Amino acid sequence: MSDPFPFLDLPVVNVRGVLELLDVSDLLKISSCDKFIQNEAKSMNQIKSFSSLKISQKEQMSADEVFELLQLQLLNDFNKFHRMNRISFGLEFSNDIGLEIVLKDEKTLKWNIYVEFIGEMDNYNGVQTTVEVEDRRVPGILISKKNLYTFWNDRISGLKTLVAWMIRTYRIRFDTFHLIFGTQSEYSEELKSIVNFVNYRQNSYNNLIIDEKEGLIDDKDIKFVMYNVNAFRKYTHLGPRSDRRLYYFPFRTESILISHAHWFTWEQLFFSHCATINIVDSPIRNEELKGFVSLWLDGYFPRLKHLTVKTKNIMVLIILFGNGIRRGYIRNGVYMSSNNKLIPIPVGVIIENETATRAATIIFPPQNPPGSRKLMAFEMVVWPDYDGFSYDRNEVIPPGM
Repeated sequence: MSDPFPFLDLPVVNVRGVLELLDVSDLLKISSCDKFIQNEAKSMNQIKSFSSLKISQKEQMSADEVFELLQLQLLNDFNKFHRMNRISFGLEFSNDIGLEIVLKDEKTLKWNIYVEFIGEMDNYNGVQTTVEVEDRRVPGILISKKNLYTFWNDRISGLKTLVAWMIRTYRIRFDTFHLIFGTQSEYSEELKSIVNFVNYRQNSYNNLIIDEKEGLIDDKDIKFVMYNVNAFRKYTHLGPRSDRRLYYFPFRTESILISHAHWFTWEQLFFSHCATINIVDSPIRNEELKGFVSLWLDGYFPRLKHLTVKTKNIMVLIILFGNGIRRGYIRNGVYMSSNNKLIPIPVGVIIENETATRAATIIFPPQNPPGSRKLMAFEMVVWPDYDGFSYDRNEVIPPGM
C-alpha cells in the first residue's frame, strides 16, 4: 500500500492550484476534513455561492454536500443567503423523522436528512459519510443522493438536537410541517414531543401538509396537529380520508388544498374560511355550489379570493340561476391570484350583489366529451380591484353583446 500524499505540506500556491481543479462536491469533502483547506477555498471563492451553481450542478449534489454547503454560507452571511436563494426548511414526521431542504429554482429540488437510532445503522445500505453538528461529526449513510440517514443514541433526542442547533446557530425558521402516516407504536408520543419542542422555539409555520396516501392517521393525532401546529399560509391534505372521521378545520390558514376529497362535503366547505380553496374530486353538487355563491353574495366568507371545486359534473348555468346580478362577460382574460399565479379566464361571467359591494367572476369550464371520466372545475375568483363597474385587468363585455 502506497503512503498517503502529504497534500497539506505543499506550499500555499500549490494547494490553491489543486483546489482550483476540484468541483464543488470534491471541494466540500476535502474542506470538511481540514480548517486550513476550508479557509483557503473560501478566500478564493472556490466554495461557490449556492445560488451561482447551475441547476444541473445542484441536481447532482447529494444531501450531505448540500447540508455542508448551506452551513458554510448560512454562517458567513445569513441575510445575503436568503436574498440569493429560494430555499426553505421543513420538518417531516412519519416512520422516518427528519428535515426537508427544498429549493425552488428552475425546478423544485428536495433533499431529506433523517434521524435514526444508531443501533439500526447496520440495517441501512449506501455510502457512509458524516455531517457536522455542534462541532462533532455525526455518522450517516446516503441511501440515495437525495436521502441521508444520520445516526444518534436516541432518534427523538437527535432530531431535537439538530433542530435546536440549526435555529440557534443559523437563525433559520422551519417553513413546513409535513405529517405522514406512520406505523411505529410510539407515533403519537413522539409526534407530541416534537411538536411541543419546536413550538417552544417558533410559534408558527407557513405550511402544514397532512399526507394519508399510505393510510389513515389516527383521529386524535390529526386533532392534536390541527390545534397545535399553526400554519398561516397553506394547509394541504393528501390522500383519501374515511367518511366516518371528523375533519378539523384550519381556521387560520390563508389557503387550503384537499386532494381525493370524496369525503369533503358542503358542510366542510361552509366552514372553510380561507382566502384560497382548492378541492379535488369532491361530491359537492351544483345546487350546493349555488347555495355557497348565494351566501357569499350575502356577505359570508369575507376572506374568500379564489375557489376551485373539481368534481364530475359542473353546470354553471344552474349555479348562476337566481344568483346576483350579471354585469358582463370576460373573454380571454386573466386573474392574478394572491400568490402571483396567473389564472386564465377563457370565458367568464361577472356577478354582483344588489348593493354593489361584492363582485366575482365565474369561469366556465371546458366541456368534457361524452363518457369522459375527467373532472370538471367550478372556479370563482373575487376581484380585489372591483370598484363599481371598473376592472383594471380585463375588458368587460356588457350583457347581451
